[in-house]
Amino acid sequence: MPYGASETFAIAEIEALRALGHTVHVVPLRRPSAIVHADAAVYASPPLAPTASDRAGALIDALRLVSTARTARIAAKNAAALWIGAGIAPRLRDLGVEHVHAFWASTPATVAMAAAARAGISWSLTAHRWDMYEDNLLARKLASASFARAVSSAGEAALRGADASATVVRIPVGVAVPPHPAPVGDADGSAARPLRVLVAANLLPVKGHAVLVAAAARARSAGVHLAVTCVGDGPLMDVLRADAARRNAPVVFAGRRSHADVLADLRTGAYDIAALPSVVVPPSRRFAAGSFEGVPVFLVEAMAAGVPVVSTASGSIADLVAPGDGPDAVGVLVPPGDASALADAFADLARDPARRARLAAAGRARVAATFRADTTAAALADCFVAAIAAFRS
Repeated sequence: MPYGASETFAIAEIEALRALGHTVHVVPLRRPSAIVHADAAVYASPPLAPTASDRAGALIDALRLVSTARTARIAAKNAAALWIGAGIAPRLRDLGVEHVHAFWASTPATVAMAAAARAGISWSLTAHRWDMYEDNLLARKLASASFARAVSSAGEAALRGADASATVVRIPVGVAVPPHPAPVGDADGSAARPLRVLVAANLLPVKGHAVLVAAAARARSAGVHLAVTCVGDGPLMDVLRADAARRNAPVVFAGRRSHADVLADLRTGAYDIAALPSVVVPPSRRFAAGSFEGVPVFLVEAMAAGVPVVSTASGSIADLVAPGDGPDAVGVLVPPGDASALADAFADLARDPARRARLAAAGRARVAATFRADTTAAALADCFVAAIAAFRS
């Protein structure tokens, strides 16, 4: 697991793997400030330092790999990751771990690659979006890993492009599907109760919060009664709060909340719409291909709960959301960066609760068919078993 409180997308699959009878040990990349998993007993904190033999191997790996890093920043991350991986290796041996999986292709995969090599076991990785385009030893990781999991069509293409000989499987991120959909609210966006919109995402440029603030202000000026809550934290908090105040936008930035609380709000009908106004961030020194969305787990969880979603046609969101109002529609997509179109989408859904209900039911059915955690975890477990057998043969 990467960092802790902000990394919750893997929890449903971890629980599903355990329900299938597998023993799962969760190792945080750093000691987290808050345990995100419901059962802290599954955490296996690494020792502070590698053993003497693992330490020597880590130093050799660092000399060989760090010099090939694309930037000084990546070189520093890799040196630390190799040391952490060497420190984890004896813990893996003590626990009898047979396979290591990293839930990002970036630093977590560097740690997993080093740990598996020192422990003498197989390993694999899940790749999402920026972690591929950062290009941190990606080709080497694909050559070393038993398999690489892509969660979207774009991710699968990128992995195959990085190494045509790599074993790549496409398995979407799975979520828990509650037994009953959220109750449908009666808000119409103009009466006493506002249309309640939830956005749950870290406050980063790619998530498009600035567009959301502008859209909410436009909708309010057009007479739509909105109440937008943004859950999450990040470097843009102060800028976004100031922009919302300046525009008199009906947006509240609530900061970080627990994953369990957000799921409870979705499942109990606390919100009428889940929105994610993601944008495409231009190329930079860190991300030569730019930065864009993968398949956002927040939207998958909202759809599973029976909450209609509004998002943008950016990244791989279309892998999840079939837009429109026809028989195949499961949500609303607008062009990325278009505050006017997003405001119009809010206004249209505010006026049409029957359409919201149709989209909610269709979205829930879509997730139940393709994005259930028990289904994706079973597919992932099959890959783990095959990787262990191939590694031992």
